Amino acid sequence: MPILASLTHPTDPRWHGVLRHGPRILISITLFTLFLWVITIAQMGWLATANNRYAKCWAAHHTPKTHFCTMDFPPRIWSRGHGDPASDFFFWCLGMVLVFEAIHLPLSLVLLVRHSLHPVATLVLSLIALGMWTWQVTFEMFGAWGIEWRIVAAFEGLLWTSVAAGWLVVGCYIAYVVFACMAVHRWRVGGKGRANRVPGKRLNEESELVDFGKI
Repeated sequence: MPILASLTHPTDPRWHGVLRHGPRILISITLFTLFLWVITIAQMGWLATANNRYAKCWAAHHTPKTHFCTMDFPPRIWSRGHGDPASDFFFWCLGMVLVFEAIHLPLSLVLLVRHSLHPVATLVLSLIALGMWTWQVTFEMFGAWGIEWRIVAAFEGLLWTSVAAGWLVVGCYIAYVVFACMAVHRWRVGGKGRANRVPGKRLNEESELVDFGKI
């Protein structure tokens, strides 16, 4: 497939040599993010179902003399006014960074295919993404530890799978930032070479770039 080949073997000279692994890491980040979207939607669906069942149980058993439900309390309350809403928990844990990636990743992949993925923009956006992922995955991890009552094993599995996948994304972004730094250095060296070019002497632009594969 031409598009996949453009992503795994970019023709943009700014991403040649060892730097071609940068876009490949970006593909891995995209796949992990899609997986986390699925996991997060599954968590929210499970929470909605658990809250509805608990509400029905509470309505059936709530009387002036009894104030309890025989079902386990949901790990997160869906409606406002009872602790932290599940919607807020989603947004502060992974929702914010997933929404950011819904814009960042498609844009980066399109620019890469169109040979317009600039190293400086890549570095800036990857640093922002790394910070957001680190903060939100850490927040989600402590949120999972902070649940004080028993939760269903299925939901607990989804929660910790999300945390583990989030840390994998953090690791991928660390590597991606390294390649972005190398690409910025190559781009700067190439720019200095063009600025010092002798008038009338034609040089191949790619030959002015640092080949990190030989370092």
